[in-house]
Amino acid sequence: SGSEGEAPRIISGVDSNDIKRSDKMHEAANKNYQERGVWKIGNNHVQHIKERTSKNERKYNIVTKDHFNFYFDKWLDTQND
Repeated sequence: SGSEGEAPRIISGVDSNDIKRSDKMHEAANKNYQERGVWKIGNNHVQHIKERTSKNERKYNIVTKDHFNFYFDKWLDTQND
């Protein structure tokens, strides 16, 4: 990490601040996994989290937008009956 005022380091073409944000997102999701809800995060953060953690380390689920929308629509259909 650079000193205050310095440009963020680039690691393999990735801004180190993006990695830090991804790590914080993972930590927050693990800490709050018992809360119901949906967190929408960017694909780059998903990639970082998947590369930096194992599935067993994550107490939460990562799903694609299409997967979420498919099952949300199915659930929504049951609510209109």
